[in-house]
Amino acid sequence: MSEPFTAIGLMSDRDARGITAALITTDGDTALTLGHALHRPYDRELKSWLQRAIKAAREGRDGAAEIGKAAGEVTLAHVNAIEDLLEEADIKRQNVDIIGFHGATILHRPSSGADAPAKSWQLGDGSVLADETRIDVVSNFRALDIARGGQGGPLTPTYYRALAAHLDPPPEATLGVVEIGEHANVTFIAANAIPTELISFDAVLGVNAFDEWIRVQLNNGAEGGNADFGPDGAVDDEALRMLLLT
Repeated sequence: MSEPFTAIGLMSDRDARGITAALITTDGDTALTLGHALHRPYDRELKSWLQRAIKAAREGRDGAAEIGKAAGEVTLAHVNAIEDLLEEADIKRQNVDIIGFHGATILHRPSSGADAPAKSWQLGDGSVLADETRIDVVSNFRALDIARGGQGGPLTPTYYRALAAHLDPPPEATLGVVEIGEHANVTFIAANAIPTELISFDAVLGVNAFDEWIRVQLNNGAEGGNADFGPDGAVDDEALRMLLLT
């Protein structure tokens, strides 16, 4: 087991909403302590640039101006989020060992067809982020994972394995974890599993589908990000039964 280190994790979703930043202390295995976290919404201008970049990427256009501008602004927004996190958590930058920089995804196609190679494209410059924050940065997770045959979410199963190690009592058999983000991700963690034995994959659409349904119902562009609609819902027992059988 290695010595624990302190890391800042950064996440920017594909809907151009904003940045989530969090502090953790971990040994990279099962030791995990969660620290301060915050969310910083993107301003209107950056959202506009990101939406243009996403459109260019999905249409297969060059889009150099839109993508270049968005990449620079995304990096700066992450720098500001880190500075806010350090201030709010009252921690000195020299006490942070590393930053995990996800970047802003403008294209994510992990499943490839015969004529469409798998691809994941994130905006944000890790080297600039490191220079500005004066903290070492690790980035490009999704593209490297896809290049090795994954679906672009290499940290997800490892993180849930670390959380599962702290359950009391510990799982006696395989533990299944469903994360409903932009896609619903499923992770299977066998008892005493080592990282190479984990199984994790995207299953179906996630909150994007919920948000689109809410926009249609309200007809005013609202999103379901605050989960205000959840408590008023009702479980469809038949649909749930069918899902559990598949």
